[in-house]
Amino acid sequence: MLNIHTCRSCAVSQKQTPVFFSGFEGSSAIANQASEGAELSGSDPSAPWPNSWDSAASSPYIGLLNLQYQDYDSLRHGNRRAEIVSDPTGCGRGNVLKYWMTDDNASFHRGRIQMNCYGAEKGLKDYYQKTSFYLPSESFQPIINDSSEVGFLTIREIWNNNNWYPAFGEQEAYPFRINVNVIKHVGSGEPLHLRVIGELQSRPCCWGEGHDRLWEEETDFSLPLNVWIDLELYIKEGDAKSGRFVLALTPKDEPRRILFDINGATYNPNDPKPDGIKYFNPIKMYTKDYITIDKCVSAGDSLKMYWDDLELWEGKRIK
Repeated sequence: MLNIHTCRSCAVSQKQTPVFFSGFEGSSAIANQASEGAELSGSDPSAPWPNSWDSAASSPYIGLLNLQYQDYDSLRHGNRRAEIVSDPTGCGRGNVLKYWMTDDNASFHRGRIQMNCYGAEKGLKDYYQKTSFYLPSESFQPIINDSSEVGFLTIREIWNNNNWYPAFGEQEAYPFRINVNVIKHVGSGEPLHLRVIGELQSRPCCWGEGHDRLWEEETDFSLPLNVWIDLELYIKEGDAKSGRFVLALTPKDEPRRILFDINGATYNPNDPKPDGIKYFNPIKMYTKDYITIDKCVSAGDSLKMYWDDLELWEGKRIK
């Protein structure tokens, strides 16, 4: 159940506009499951308005909203799913969103499940998102125990101009993206961390080549397993001096931690008229099969993550 508070002592001067809220309660459901994706439907009366998946597309800040699996082999469509299920901890959270994969389903041996918010009418200039996530030990302990490196398990991707529409090379493209990744260094028993990257694309084939990776940081905070964690993300559109990226984590029963507070460009510096974030993946699980998925399957399970309590705002900041 999603509970949102307004703290007068924490008020900020800029206008705060609610974009969307859901704790996946009420009539929230996943409909029209297909090999390439699914739809979200229903509404969550436990959350403030706007809380209806059916009318989310009418928000000027969201655009088309759906779930994408990116199927390239329809014969294997049963190897990944998004589902609304009961909280695996049984501790009163109610319903939550679950992603799971047992094989790759995208090109280059990658697996993808993501929520798409694509083609908004108005770009988010002050993007704020909060969600809770849960890493179950049955999926992630085999990854930790393995000695190999995990280069990326992307859990957020925010685009300030994407690279697929308009097509790369068109005058208005200027692609730029921010990734939030779960990573692990080489060595058995090495813990999971977060790494964030802000990068542009100057060639159609590649992201972050040479000087295209404008900033990158990782934290030494070890992500706990079997614990619900609140993740807050704030992005202010700006250049190398005025742009800002902030990420905070709050594990259950622990203090809040500001893991990243980065001043840097949050759009392509070549873009003469940046118009905000109109494409983003607020809940995502994207990785290579042999660095994560295969380890889970070999241990007798799937790669899975749980999500809850989605908040999207324009103009709200992390204090």
